[in-house]
Formats: sequence, structure tokens, C-alpha cells
Amino acid sequence: MAYRKPLTHEQLLQLQLEIAPLTRGFDLIADHVVITDVNGNILYANEGAMRHTGFSKDEMIGKNPGDLWGGHMDPKFYEDMWHMLTVLKMPFRGEVKNHDKEGSEYWQELRIFPVFDQHNEVRFLIGIEPDITWRKTDEEHQRQYREELEKLNQYLSEKKMTLAELAEGLEKHI
Repeated sequence: MAYRKPLTHEQLLQLQLEIAPLTRGFDLIADHVVITDVNGNILYANEGAMRHTGFSKDEMIGKNPGDLWGGHMDPKFYEDMWHMLTVLKMPFRGEVKNHDKEGSEYWQELRIFPVFDQHNEVRFLIGIEPDITWRKTDEEHQRQYREELEKLNQYLSEKKMTLAELAEGLEKHI
């Protein structure tokens, strides 16, 4: 993860003023939406973010998502994410496992978009993060089902060979 520089209260207020026009639209979105500075300090969180994480706006503002609900993926995941966003200056998309305030696990699809200043430097990051727990659960069930079918197929293949051997043995004795 990139070095995280905490914000002073004054810096936080100034950045929140800068993003105010953006937040009005994000207030209408049901999905989890956060806006951070380039260091990952949360400047804005919508109702969806509060609903999904269990944290209040006051608990989120000025903090890092990794300190609150994230940080459960392999470090390489976060290195790749930060490289894509801050070095390559491109949007990032990935799936991440998080834990809400009560510790319950859930999955989100991360869609993070860099917002640039007049010098083409990353100024803000907008994360739109729909809950995909249902899809991940369905994928896991499908994986388990495939494994069980493969085991059954292997078992039946072995039994077929045994039956064929028995039939062959019977034919020899008849």
C-alpha cells in the first residue's frame, strides 16, 4: 500500500469543499461510494457505504478504507491497485473481500477512478463499490457442485470398469 499521509482538519475541510459538487450525485446512488484524496483518506462516503460497512460518516471521514473495512486481500492486490491508480493513472477494477464493522465478511467489486488536477496529477479517487457477495457465494456453490460431480463421475467410471471386468470374467466361465 502507498504511504498514507493523514490530513489535518483544515486540509480535510478544504478538500471536502473541492469535491462538494461531485457528492450531490453520489448521494443518489445505492451502491457503496467513497471519494478519497490521493493517499486514500476518505473525504466523502454516501449512504450505501454506511449501509454496507456499518460505519457512520463521522467514523469514516479522514480514515483509510483499509483501516476500517478493507486490508484483507494479498498485499500484491493493493500494490497493483495503487500502481494502476497513481503511477499509470488509470482506473482500477477488481474484486475484494471486506469485513463490516461487526466483522461479517462481504465481497465488493472495486471500480476506482482517478480524478486529475490541472497538471494531470491524481487529485482524488472515486470508488464505486457494489456488493457482489451473492455472486461470490453462487460461484462457490457452483465450484463445490462441479467438484462433487467430478468425484461422482470418477466413482462411476471406476465402478464401470469393475462391472466390465466382472462381465468379462463371467463370460470366460460360461
